[in-house]
Amino acid sequence: MVASSRQGMRAQVARTRRTARTVEPVSRRARPDPESELWSSFGYDTICLFWSLPLRAFRALSEDERQRLVRVSNRIDDLSPTDKDGLLREIGEGSPVKRLAVFRRLARALVAGKPLVARSRGRRK
Repeated sequence: MVASSRQGMRAQVARTRRTARTVEPVSRRARPDPESELWSSFGYDTICLFWSLPLRAFRALSEDERQRLVRVSNRIDDLSPTDKDGLLREIGEGSPVKRLAVFRRLARALVAGKPLVARSRGRRK
């Protein structure tokens, strides 16, 4: 039987003593990670924002090479401050095109299994 829209219908809602569970945040102080939001919004192009790389030249690279450059960026981020300093100086001193060249060189080193930062064997005085 189908009721017309003009007829009044009454429905009873089953009431239970259970309350609906709400999702609680892991931490009330946790804020969205702006870096994650950037990566979600801009994808691989985010690396150009972080490192001032030329966007057109970056987009001209193959998908595999862009992925490798992102891996280099992540690896640099994971380095100790001491190891990171030299690389940051090298990258920061160049023009955007030279920075891209440094990233490509570092990506080739990673693919070859070489470390990004050469370890010194001893300190010179």
